[in-house]
Amino acid sequence: MAVTRSAIERLTTSSFGPVIRALLCEIAANRAVGDRFRATVIEARREEIRRVIERGVTRGDLRPGPDLATELLLGPVCLRLVLGGALTPEFGAEVVEALLTGFATDH
Repeated sequence: MAVTRSAIERLTTSSFGPVIRALLCEIAANRAVGDRFRATVIEARREEIRRVIERGVTRGDLRPGPDLATELLLGPVCLRLVLGGALTPEFGAEVVEALLTGFATDH
């Protein structure tokens, strides 16, 4: 999925990666910063992914559950970002494949 690949690419090849790591620490310690960041940056990204997933649901390719599916796509990337580990295109493909396996319909 292009969304996961794009997120991994931005986090690993641009100056955004180190900034987001630092920001995650501040978000954890400062509720005001965290609330604002979630309301703007995070919610916009979640909505973008939710729309893609809802299109799959509408086509009959995916089971309903766009909020959970969105978190299942973003969660592993965020966890690796925080705890360490390689954020590679292969990892992104594995995350997407796992999501598609779990949310695919039997049509």
